[in-house]
Amino acid sequence: MTSPMFTLSTKLAVGDMLVLGRPIEFLHAYSGREGRELLTREKGIAVIFLDVVMEETDSGLKLVETIRRELDLKEVRIILRTGQPGYAPETDAVRDFDINDYKTKSDLTRNKLFASLTSAVRSYQQIHAINASRRGLELILAASSRLMAAQGLHDFAIGVITQLAALLQVSPEGLVCAQTHQSTEDESWRPRIVAAAGHYQDMIDRPLDQLSNEHVRHLLAHCLAERRSQFQGDATVLFFGSATGQDMAVHLDLTEPLDDINEKLIEVFCNNIASCFDNIRMFNQLSASAYQDALCQLPNRVALAGLVEQARQAPGFDARVLVLVDIDRFSELNQAFGHAYGDRLLQAFSLRLTQQFGGKAAVARVGGDTFGLLGLEVDLAPETVLAVVNEPLTVEHRQAGVQITLGILRLGDADGSGSDALKDANIALQVAKRQRQSPYCYFSGNMLHDIRERVRLLDELRTAFECEHLHVVYQPQINLVSRKTVGVEALLRWRTEEGEYVSPECFIPLAEHSGLIVGIGEWVLRMACREAVRLREAGHPLRMAVNLSVAQLRSPAFLPCSTPRWPTARSIRGYWNSRLPSRWR
Repeated sequence: MTSPMFTLSTKLAVGDMLVLGRPIEFLHAYSGREGRELLTREKGIAVIFLDVVMEETDSGLKLVETIRRELDLKEVRIILRTGQPGYAPETDAVRDFDINDYKTKSDLTRNKLFASLTSAVRSYQQIHAINASRRGLELILAASSRLMAAQGLHDFAIGVITQLAALLQVSPEGLVCAQTHQSTEDESWRPRIVAAAGHYQDMIDRPLDQLSNEHVRHLLAHCLAERRSQFQGDATVLFFGSATGQDMAVHLDLTEPLDDINEKLIEVFCNNIASCFDNIRMFNQLSASAYQDALCQLPNRVALAGLVEQARQAPGFDARVLVLVDIDRFSELNQAFGHAYGDRLLQAFSLRLTQQFGGKAAVARVGGDTFGLLGLEVDLAPETVLAVVNEPLTVEHRQAGVQITLGILRLGDADGSGSDALKDANIALQVAKRQRQSPYCYFSGNMLHDIRERVRLLDELRTAFECEHLHVVYQPQINLVSRKTVGVEALLRWRTEEGEYVSPECFIPLAEHSGLIVGIGEWVLRMACREAVRLREAGHPLRMAVNLSVAQLRSPAFLPCSTPRWPTARSIRGYWNSRLPSRWR
């Protein structure tokens, strides 16, 4: 930015020289306005030779202020020149505007001009390197934050390409290849492209050996085999090792080789992103644990609940059903053949369900020996689902015949969340298992009402027992020949605080199902024995009959005796159980 004559003399003096091993390219302007336009238009200028005096005596200094403050060009080096010593800049101007040097034109001989130019270019390179490193580190930190937030390998891989391209200031043309470093012939362990951008876009989710670009394919395979980054003139392949068992190689197209600064930044980038990669792998493992059943490799209860919620928000949801499939007497099979056999049986059953319904419905393992199916009602009719066990399962090279029970919920009848839908389907399943009138049962709203009533009644029964609101009545037993009373039967009755009686047909089954019958039965037995003693002492030696529940007979605390055999009814002095099996009478 000087006179045409001085520009020409400068080009003749140093135009054929190499500065720090590189040739010199000259751009020129002959006024402050032209200089501003030139600097706005051109990028990457290293050194400016600037006359103090151009169209005005201070045009050069005004342009310096524009360069530093308005155009924000902090790295470019400025050498001021003047033909008259009286126009030398003030010391404050040299300091405030970061002027690299000041020379009079008479001082700029060929050697001095070359020395000033070399010094200025070296300063520019050092400042540029420092700023590039700082900007690169800022980008790396920002990239790390964004990549740490990624929740899947594909999103993470796309983010790596994008952030790497931004760091190197190139177009995001590249791909990411992942491979588990295990020695196996299994096809699933082959290197696979998990993300791609630019002209590689159609290679996503394809094996590496299908990549048509032989050079890039070789670089990626070599990078994964050597487990280290590969730097080529026209391409860069970065290696990201993972402590969780999977390696990743990233290829990026480059228009020119990386310089020392960028190579060092790439090393920092790789070290930073490697920890993000491990984070993604751990997230995927936790996600698999949270939403996938480890034994059968199916979606679990949580995942199925989410699928139900999605299905209920989709059009035509009322044509879909949720079916819970329970294997009958599975615990007995486990006890008879062992847990390993039980696990293989579950795996064989899950495979049968997947083969039968995998293309039509979602298949999940809800828990234990219960599986879930979610799909169209026309595809999951009870007869169709029950038919999956028409043929025995093959477990440990032998045939295993099983039976199943179904609990079915139409999504149109569901209310609440996906978990609520699973609860309703399970209610239908339990009703089917309890009634045994049919191997399947559809959920209805009345079932919820019945369950709430049962729970309420059970709570009141427990309170009544604790507060001694239960009592025993005695029904006479008459000899029809002699017309005399020969015994009595102790019967439990429950009268509420309002004076109303609750039928034994309602509360006895509840007490048996909940286990409360053991405590109640022991109390009734004690009351009956005391009454039998009282009657005998009063001159009425009557036989006392007490009804016992099967749950009482199974209780370890019921009539402990020295022999391992159950006592017969006749060995129980003072009472006998009229409902004992005939072989115990």
